[in-house]
Amino acid sequence: MRLNNHQRKIQEVINREKKAGKPIRIVILKPRQTGITTLGSANLFHQTRFHGGTSMVVSKDMDSSEHIFGIIQRFHHYLPKEEREVLKPLASNRKELKFEEPHGGRILIETAGKTTAGHSFTLRNLLLSEVSRWPEGCEDTITGLLAAVPNEPDTMIIIESVANGMQGWFWQKWQEEEQMSGSLPQSRFPICAGAMHFETAKCMSESVSVRRLMNVPPYFSTH
Repeated sequence: MRLNNHQRKIQEVINREKKAGKPIRIVILKPRQTGITTLGSANLFHQTRFHGGTSMVVSKDMDSSEHIFGIIQRFHHYLPKEEREVLKPLASNRKELKFEEPHGGRILIETAGKTTAGHSFTLRNLLLSEVSRWPEGCEDTITGLLAAVPNEPDTMIIIESVANGMQGWFWQKWQEEEQMSGSLPQSRFPICAGAMHFETAKCMSESVSVRRLMNVPPYFSTH
């Protein structure tokens, strides 16, 4: 996968966190059409490919969720033939890509409108896409999803979205993390750039902003 400048900057952050032995916890405010969702999907597939477990993608509606899932299926399709022989799908449909044992990993998709998304699962990786465009009243769904990922190395949470006005969970979370970053220097990343305006829902430059997700609900085991 050949990365563009936006993707490369985000990947550098992810790689630094992994090298430091930290779980990946980032929230990304992005311009449109910069491949950030594709990058998040690639990292989710990579994590599942090498570490197994259950991963989940949640987006604003079924069309967008299925689009992301199609990207993930293509990552599997274009693996080297010898690796596809090892990483064989046991199930591959509109909502799940599950691999045969002994790997046993799987990737699920859900929509933001499903209030029970992520319930009854322990997730190793979670991609929440276009969160600023999720329906009203999604706060409990997001809290449940975040709490399904244990705070351990080799786990990942990526939350990404374009700006969509000064309201909603994503805007509130971005402001919350901004306030926390003022007192917690370790939550700042070198690539953080301003120029993203919720007021106009436009990116006034081609920069992308990323923050470490500091305030995550504690893991709640379903077992």
